[in-house]
Amino acid sequence: GKLGQLVTLRLDLSRCSLVGDDGLCAFSSGLGRLRKLQHLTLRFFGCSFGAAGLWALGEGVGKVKSLLNVEAEFFGLFRIDDASLHSFGVNLGRLARLEDLCLNFYRCSIGEIGLNGLGLGLAGIQSLTTLQLDFRYCCELTDTS
Repeated sequence: GKLGQLVTLRLDLSRCSLVGDDGLCAFSSGLGRLRKLQHLTLRFFGCSFGAAGLWALGEGVGKVKSLLNVEAEFFGLFRIDDASLHSFGVNLGRLARLEDLCLNFYRCSIGEIGLNGLGLGLAGIQSLTTLQLDFRYCCELTDTS
């Protein structure tokens, strides 16, 4: 279909409190079909999805090999966890063409394991020229992270 021709996708689900894991999993499963997508912007504020949703999102994004730019904001999502962030990072590591990445996990329940997993995934992206990470008010992070 025509959606397969998309180059830029912006999705803002701010304050959509009824968007849970099932909704995000369904959205994520279609991302791999967007073979020409280069720019992806996602905003999630006040959503109710958790670990399963972030896990699926990582898998979906990781299939879009054409991505050059990813910006994702996850504000106050207390149901995502270290394992799902680790998986998200590993899947981002599959994006060999990615140049710019901006991730915001403001007030999320992210700890050391998740942050380390994200770092492991990102370390493999040789094309990355710009990286912005925001983990402000992630109360699970410590000075050993």
